Amino acid sequence: MHPLALPHQPPIRFAQSVIAKEKDGVRVGVAFPSLPSLGMFIEAAAQSCAGLEDESGSSKEGFLLALKGIKLHQKAKELSYEIVVKKEYELGSMHYISFKVYRCGSEEEMASGHLTVALAP
Repeated sequence: MHPLALPHQPPIRFAQSVIAKEKDGVRVGVAFPSLPSLGMFIEAAAQSCAGLEDESGSSKEGFLLALKGIKLHQKAKELSYEIVVKKEYELGSMHYISFKVYRCGSEEEMASGHLTVALAP
C-alpha cells in the first residue's frame, strides 16, 4: 500500500492509499470522519482516481465533470471502505471511470456509478 498524493486536506481528504493496482484499475482504501453519505462516496471515488495516474507520487489537478448511473445500494454503517475505480476509456484529458464502493475486506457493494473526470495537463 502506498499513500495517494492529493491536494485535499482533512476533513475532505477521504482517499488514503492504494491497496492493489491492475492495468486499468485500482483499489483504494478510504476513511471518513463521520458516516458517509452518497455525496461523500462520490467525492472519495473521484479522489481515488488519483491512484490510476499516480506512479511518481506527484499530484495532478483533476475536475469532476459529470456523474452517471449513481446508486446507493445500502446506507453506510462504518467509517472505512474500499473503492475500486476502473478507467473505461479516455479521450485526451477526459476520463470515463466506473467506481464501486465495498465494505472493507468483502465484496459487499455499498455504492456504484460512473464519473467523467478531466485531468489538467
